[in-house]
Amino acid sequence: MLEICDIHTYYGKSHILHGVNLSIREGTLGALLGRNGMGKTTTIRSIIGFNPPRTGKILFRGQEIQGMASYRISQLGLGLVPQGRGIFPNLTVLENLLIAARPGNGMGWNLTRVYELFPRLQERANHSAGKLSGGEAQMLSICRALMLNPDMILLDEPSEGLAPLVVNEVAEKLVELKKMGVSILLVEQNINMALKIADSVFVLNKGQVVFSGTPKELVDNTEVQSQYLGVGH
Repeated sequence: MLEICDIHTYYGKSHILHGVNLSIREGTLGALLGRNGMGKTTTIRSIIGFNPPRTGKILFRGQEIQGMASYRISQLGLGLVPQGRGIFPNLTVLENLLIAARPGNGMGWNLTRVYELFPRLQERANHSAGKLSGGEAQMLSICRALMLNPDMILLDEPSEGLAPLVVNEVAEKLVELKKMGVSILLVEQNINMALKIADSVFVLNKGQVVFSGTPKELVDNTEVQSQYLGVGH
């Protein structure tokens, strides 16, 4: 579904990503882990076109997308759930969803389906999005991306600032989405949550992938956990 091949991304003269390689198979969830400032969000921004890589390739369903405008990448079927949620606080929940609605040949996402996924959003449909709790705002951000009818979604730190019970709920919904056929690339600081739901795991350090494998392989690799994720034993 998604293949990143030796990308190098810069902010001005600052070289942030140094030859990143990773791939996500269709219908699976890949987790990108690493300490703060290691290039995880830059990887997401490179994929979606906010900060295109200077060199390397990004292929979505076999089509090269590096250098495309962000809206074109979205139209191809890549949805983004940004860090910080990025909802429109002055619009209602319903308006946030409708503004993103795009019918197409995707998964057939509409208001009915997203409300089934997160019933609380239907209860708050006419509430101002700016008055939602952190968990509700994250649910809205996920559903807004789904209203684009994507084949794949990129999630940047969805558990950030959420209570443990809400984190568990979000994790359960991501597993549901995967079962529905939505491919997912998850950037996450909550290692335990990510390892429970991921099919593949990538660890980023100083702009380079230093580990790729299954969740079990990472759990068994105490050296990588300690050195690059700060997990003590």
